[in-house]
Amino acid sequence: MTKKYAIYVVPDETFQYESISKGINWLGSHMTFSGFSTENKDGIKKFLRWYKKKSNETENNIPWKPSKDSLSASKKAIHFRSQNLMYLRSKLSKFNVHNLKKNWHITCSAGVPKGYNFDQTKFFLIMIELEGKKVTWLEETRTPLYNLNQTNKNKKKENRRKRKKKGKKVIKKKSLPMLNLKTKSGTLKKIKPFAGRWNALVITDCHFNYKDDSWFDISLIPQTILKIGKLIQLHGVDQLITLGDLFQSSCNSDEYTKHVVEQIAEFGAEMFMIGGNHDRGKTSRLKNNLSKKYATQIHIVTDYFMGCFPSNPNEDEVDVRTENRISQSKYPRVVFAHDAGNNYKLHGKQIEMFLRALKCEHQFFKPTDLLITGHTHENRWFDSEDMGSLSPFHMDQGKYLKYGLLKETESGGALKWKVMGNN
Repeated sequence: MTKKYAIYVVPDETFQYESISKGINWLGSHMTFSGFSTENKDGIKKFLRWYKKKSNETENNIPWKPSKDSLSASKKAIHFRSQNLMYLRSKLSKFNVHNLKKNWHITCSAGVPKGYNFDQTKFFLIMIELEGKKVTWLEETRTPLYNLNQTNKNKKKENRRKRKKKGKKVIKKKSLPMLNLKTKSGTLKKIKPFAGRWNALVITDCHFNYKDDSWFDISLIPQTILKIGKLIQLHGVDQLITLGDLFQSSCNSDEYTKHVVEQIAEFGAEMFMIGGNHDRGKTSRLKNNLSKKYATQIHIVTDYFMGCFPSNPNEDEVDVRTENRISQSKYPRVVFAHDAGNNYKLHGKQIEMFLRALKCEHQFFKPTDLLITGHTHENRWFDSEDMGSLSPFHMDQGKYLKYGLLKETESGGALKWKVMGNN
């Protein structure tokens, strides 16, 4: 039988026996193993050595705390896990450790009395060996469960207090790290519309398909296409920007993709299409497959990023108040992307980590650039960092259908962005 290995959180032995007197049982059936398992024993060992080394570097944050949904139905069990599982998973993959199950987390379970406060300094990461029903704790791999986010916490508070006293702006660092990108390539090219000024409808992740293999109900595709036409007419837009995954990956008919895109082009808007992880190859082929009638109206963006600049920028006289939850920006440039070649499945806080990584890892970004992506399937906006993601445009989304409007001011010196819904 093949041996499998897992990372687990265990309490210190002394703490175990102290805990029993308080009504906590860390032993026997109360211990449940996490969903993470692998056959790469050496990889986990290397990861644990890396984790121990990083514990002394205060700029690395791997905070641990009880999860929000930690109490079980019986109110006697609590799960103790990392906030930044995506970060840990990306590190594990660097050591060639890959999960054998689809969903996983590093966890610890125990029978505990309600209201008990954990002392995380008394816990360890450890590797366990699984062979059938036999479980072996490999003690030599035991590594202290450092809460790296707490290191120097008091010192940071004192520094903030001093800066506040001197009247200096206090900047609190984000606790979430950046996501490790699969690719950091890409350039920012200035794209000019025929109309001279930006007045665009922005949609993403329609996942159109001619067969019943899609994120959404394919019977609603005609209604979705008609909705695009109605919005173009309603808002009087001149351009339509699609942020990728207009088509599902299994949509393998070039004739179908051509037909749908040209049908949308009939609404009269100049089209800019960014490829997504599902349809990057399809959009590239479409470039050479369009009818002559639409060859100048439909633009295929082959780079990961699309840059929209105001037609008459004047940095000294800019009055930008981007609408609907996006903060002011002194230097108004709007950058669109799908996943920039990083096809992670992202949810919750991972989206913030991903967007921040895109802005930080690409040299062409200014801090005040507004970054807008598709791919996440969530409508998420982070005001203070001028970044966000747009949720899918499909009638199957109902009230969750979203789209964006990008417009220039009358002077042409600034761009405005607004997110709208299916009201």
